[in-house]
Amino acid sequence: MAVAAAVTTGVTAALATTLLPVLLPRLDGFLSAGRVRRPGDARTSWERWARHLMCHPWPYLGGAMAVLVLMAVPVVGLRLGVDLDRASLAHSEVGVGLAQMERDGLANVTLLALPHAAGQGPVDTTDLTEALAGDPRVVTPMALDNGRDLTVVAVVDRIPADRPAAGALLNDLRRRAGRTLPGGQEVLCAGQAADLADLQQAMRAALWQVAVLVLAGTFVLMLVVFRSLVLLVKAIAMNLLSTGAAFGLLSWFTGHTANVVVPLMAVTLVFGLSLDYEVFLVHRITEHYRAGTACREAVARGLSGTAQPITLAAATMSVVFAGLLATGRQELRQVGFLVAVAVLLDATVIRLVVVPALMQLLGHRNWWLPAPLARLLPPVPTPAPSSAPRVPRPSRTEKDPAPTVLSHREETRSVHEQHPVGIAHITDLDGQGRLPAHRGCPDRTGDRVRHAEHDHRHGEQLPPRPVLQGRDPHGPPDQLQPGAHPAAAPHPNHGDPPPDRMLRRQPAVAQRHFHDPGHRASRLQRRLRRPRLREHHLVRRQRAPDRNLHRAPHPTFRHRLQPRQRPA
Repeated sequence: MAVAAAVTTGVTAALATTLLPVLLPRLDGFLSAGRVRRPGDARTSWERWARHLMCHPWPYLGGAMAVLVLMAVPVVGLRLGVDLDRASLAHSEVGVGLAQMERDGLANVTLLALPHAAGQGPVDTTDLTEALAGDPRVVTPMALDNGRDLTVVAVVDRIPADRPAAGALLNDLRRRAGRTLPGGQEVLCAGQAADLADLQQAMRAALWQVAVLVLAGTFVLMLVVFRSLVLLVKAIAMNLLSTGAAFGLLSWFTGHTANVVVPLMAVTLVFGLSLDYEVFLVHRITEHYRAGTACREAVARGLSGTAQPITLAAATMSVVFAGLLATGRQELRQVGFLVAVAVLLDATVIRLVVVPALMQLLGHRNWWLPAPLARLLPPVPTPAPSSAPRVPRPSRTEKDPAPTVLSHREETRSVHEQHPVGIAHITDLDGQGRLPAHRGCPDRTGDRVRHAEHDHRHGEQLPPRPVLQGRDPHGPPDQLQPGAHPAAAPHPNHGDPPPDRMLRRQPAVAQRHFHDPGHRASRLQRRLRRPRLREHHLVRRQRAPDRNLHRAPHPTFRHRLQPRQRPA
């Protein structure tokens, strides 16, 4: 099974990196049919959930951890054993015969092999058979000899082979038979009870070995990929928590018993799938963080970008393993239940609540790594994530002037009357003509900059922009120089610089109102999302300190600064 799983995984990875890239371009017509949703078209429900979780990490983290711990508590009383699953054998010849023998008191037969030398004769088993005949658990013992070098004692008992009492009887038989052999020779046991006892011992020993190998592989992989001890410990703890919760539910449904083979099969499958989901989520968060995004914003973007594929993949795997519940074998049903529940818990509660909330609270400490260990690990370059494809810059001849870099504040103009209405905060164009985001905030620009961005993205020549000269937006008005843009003309009511508290407050207000979907919108903030009222609100925030100024209503829902007329 392990070899088949490894070969299947390797072949799938090879086909995904070789054959799939060749087939996708040829299937472009079928894949792009219908409506194609772009990442930046609208805020999805996952983005709203990510923003909401970033604003309230403690309640969700505490509630999710409490639920998972309560689900994992019953695993303490879970007993591992072997069950012959008589319910599935009830209608078969084997099941009918086994039930008849157990009713008649002939549930199990154990063979004790007592070896001896060929010339010494058979081993004296009189004392052993007499002692076993007086045991109420034993029906009858019988001694047999092959005439060469082996004496066999067949012990028929009343205890079924898959019961815990059968193991205790087997240990008593071995101890009593060992006294019969001279020189402390080992007694060889055969039979169904001996086979099941050896199977349980081997599975328990293999379970610890597999657990150590899985944890060691997780340790090395997470350490090399993410270069962080905090993310490593968190990944192992989250995998153990989801697995323990699934085993707790299994213990609650099965009466605190489980087949000894189930943990060995389920732990490997659950750890592999959980580690995949961990890599998907944390790798996207790490990309945003290493690209310069703040930790809170990086976690929100990584969660909103990977939540949908993780949930879809988990739902698919849960449906596949839930199909094992329809089988007739008890161990297969237990494996299917464990994997389906563990994957659902890991993809929903763990990856969508616990991990993002914990990473948001830890902040930059998520990527902590000791300096000696960092020097031993190879550097892992992580490219910056791009939300939109990069458009090549259009060629520009020597006669075409380069676009003018706009200043931070520019006079915006009324749509209908072409009058200055206030000061709007805009960003600068970078060297390639694109609009960069400042401090992790999306671009909020005026009409002229948006038009320039529109022309640039559609491959058109950027029109020449006149240099805005003639006055300082924060200083006293100057005379407009010849050839300067009309927007640079001084306004009579903008002679005094706005207060510093207004200048400092405006970016924070804009960021809170327009860039934080998780923030609960008030009536004013809902009005601010409308373009006209938003500009009007920014104008009011940027008004001059002169208290004798007031605003007259305008047909376009904007206000122009006008001097207040004092009564005579």
